[in-house]
Formats: sequence, structure tokens, C-alpha cells
Amino acid sequence: MITQFKIFEKLNEVKIGDYVVMNPLTGNNSSATKVLEILNNFLTNNIGQIVDVLPDYFRVKYKKSPIELSGLGYFSPDHIRCFLRENRIMFKSKNKEDCEAFIAANKYNL
Repeated sequence: MITQFKIFEKLNEVKIGDYVVMNPLTGNNSSATKVLEILNNFLTNNIGQIVDVLPDYFRVKYKKSPIELSGLGYFSPDHIRCFLRENRIMFKSKNKEDCEAFIAANKYNL
């Protein structure tokens, strides 16, 4: 019997077309706690695709973003602009299926 294992690697170089799962954000502003909770839930449980890479930030496009966030500056119904930092990407792959497997593994603590 042959068993196949996929090795999930964290790679720092972001390329247009890559699929990503983002790390949760942190903040100390108590008035933004609910927004931060909604955003973190969205970022860690949805797959985005890199559509633009500029020197200071990259743009991640999602099929939809939470309606509660649509009135805020960085959010629109179809994309979220995230600032580039090495620790912003939890997982990235050229294949969407790899990201789906990563989210499922995290959901069940595998």
C-alpha cells in the first residue's frame, strides 16, 4: 500500500494568483473588538487569491466579504487589502485545494 502525504510549506514570496489563508489580526482597541472578531473569523476560515502585489501591500480577493465590514475603508464586497508582513500569511499555495485541506485540518486540530 502506498500512502501519499502533502507537505505544507510556508513560503515568504507572494505571487499573483496564489491562494492564501491569512493569520488573525491583533488589536487593543476595545471599541473595535466585534469588528476584529468578525474579520479574524473571516480571514482564517476563507481562501483568498492574491490579485496585486505592490511594494507596501498586497491585495487579496475573496468571493465575498462579510457585510458587516463593507463600510470600512479597506473592505469592499469583493476584496480586502492587506498590508504585507511576513507573518500575515498563515498558509499559501498555488492550488486552492491545498488551502481547503489546510482549513479543514485546522478546524479539526489535525
